[in-house]
Amino acid sequence: MMYYKKKSTFLVALSILALSAVTSANTCTDFLFKQFNTFLDPQAEVYIDSTSIDYYSEQVVIASKDFYDNGKLVKRIKIYDEDSVVTYFYYNSNESVLKKTSKEYINSVSTIQDTLFIEIQEYNDGVFEEKIIRKQTPNYVVEKGTDYLFEFILKQDTVIETYQMNIKKDSVYKYSTFDIADPSDDFKCYEYENGNEKGIPILYKPNEKGFSIQYTYEDNSYNREYFFIKKDNTTSLRKTLKPVKISPKARYFDMLGRYKFSK
Repeated sequence: MMYYKKKSTFLVALSILALSAVTSANTCTDFLFKQFNTFLDPQAEVYIDSTSIDYYSEQVVIASKDFYDNGKLVKRIKIYDEDSVVTYFYYNSNESVLKKTSKEYINSVSTIQDTLFIEIQEYNDGVFEEKIIRKQTPNYVVEKGTDYLFEFILKQDTVIETYQMNIKKDSVYKYSTFDIADPSDDFKCYEYENGNEKGIPILYKPNEKGFSIQYTYEDNSYNREYFFIKKDNTTSLRKTLKPVKISPKARYFDMLGRYKFSK
């Protein structure tokens, strides 16, 4: 799911989808999809509590912590080496609520049957930057920004992630990743991308307050883990940060803590 990866080849995509057709329901892929469709959903059964992302090859470490009020995400703190960035979230309001400091989102949320519609206005130090449109269903999420389009699909025991960058430019950059269940381990799945037939392992790890989704690359150059909690539970950051050099790339993570690629 890293945004600097190239798109998967067609033959690899076909083989992966064929594999998913014969495997059974998988806890890892089911909860992996919750990483996408619980965002800004006050009715969600679980919440993203915190995130840990390590770029060892670039000496970058980032962690984030989310805060909720009556089931709504209201604040996120991203922690770097020497500073932190606070993001505020508001709902069904207007610009009068803005603190005009740091990053802020005004979210207009509505629900029709099982579909959640979210219009997100993004501000930086009080200056409007872009409008993001997001739609979430139990098995499909689509998010469209000024110059990107993301789609996440839960199909049987496969999560399909499709990314389109630079959609307003002449050369649109597209690629997809496929998260496939491990037929022998209900708590494990694999992410396939960049034409690589060897998938990146993803682990579903239950704990006393919820669960986490952990990605670990074989060369340990890039690791990330998303911690989720059930309703009415609170937790603290689970990672102690070491002093590191902050790469400029560390400033460009999206609302879910993923790196925002720009070609």
